[in-house]
Amino acid sequence: MRAADGRAPALSIRNLSVRYDTVHGPVHAVDDVSLDVWPGETVGLVGESGCGKTATALAALGLLPRPAGRVTAGRVLVGGRDLLTLGRRELQKVRGAEVAMIFQDPMSALHPAQSILAQVTEAVRVHAVDLSASAARERAVALLDLVGVPDARTRARSYPHEWSGGMRQRAMIAMAVAHRPRVLIADEPTTALDVTVQAQVLELLRRLQDEHELAIVLISHDLGVIAEMADRVAVMYAGRVVESATASALFACPRHPYTAGLLASLPRLDREGGAPRGHSRLTSESGRPAVRLPLPPRCALGQDREGCMADVPRLRPTGGAGHQAACHHAEELGAGPGHRLVEADLRR
Repeated sequence: MRAADGRAPALSIRNLSVRYDTVHGPVHAVDDVSLDVWPGETVGLVGESGCGKTATALAALGLLPRPAGRVTAGRVLVGGRDLLTLGRRELQKVRGAEVAMIFQDPMSALHPAQSILAQVTEAVRVHAVDLSASAARERAVALLDLVGVPDARTRARSYPHEWSGGMRQRAMIAMAVAHRPRVLIADEPTTALDVTVQAQVLELLRRLQDEHELAIVLISHDLGVIAEMADRVAVMYAGRVVESATASALFACPRHPYTAGLLASLPRLDREGGAPRGHSRLTSESGRPAVRLPLPPRCALGQDREGCMADVPRLRPTGGAGHQAACHHAEELGAGPGHRLVEADLRR
């Protein structure tokens, strides 16, 4: 796929499927997912825990846990190359240089027995082996200064446990952008941060994107963060993308019952008690999300319709402007306030 000006997406995921082999049998964590991210664009990836967001990101970078996790189909294109066909050494050259990832928990991602300076320096030298040790350290200090670490030269000699969560996340971002990658995958980068630090980290990502025309995949449970940061949003459910649209279109008029349910579950200051009337929120069947099943019985719109129970719909255009939804009744849902059509039938 190319734009009218001939540009290709910075990242193109095509028909990606991922399976985990478990003691209880195979789990299809990602099912035929396609996603394009353009230079300078932020695409939000949202959905409940277990829907396949992180598995999609890990598969794209060849980081699935082995031997349980495996890619069973699809392509991941960066710079015209399919990352899924690369050998281990070739893939190592791509990670960090062309595609980088910020992990959810920086405390777990950072080595507790190495200083921040040592770890950022190592990230610099991975793709700059000819750089001297002193030059790599200077580059590491410059990167930490770039991401807003005060007195970076002195503080970089500290260990991860001596830094706050927000500062550790800045260190992870510094490592991720050390080689100016085309694509940055941020997996819940602000989950453990307070709102003030969260705003600072998001502003940092925006600034780096503007300066380097980064393509960002932002994985988050926080729909407020997605609304603030994303140009487009892909909603995942049971391993599949069930809706894709610009952020403004998706928040204004969701075309899939699951998306409508996610939005309806948000506390609202303009409603009594800070929550939607009628207890309009998602609940889980037996406490677990569905795996490779249609949305019913979690969907009030399709519970009594035979076609919804028998067939899993594919993404199709609805509502214009690139809006797509995998729902037999997307137009019906788009005709009115979505949250009214997705009422919780189960009470916990």
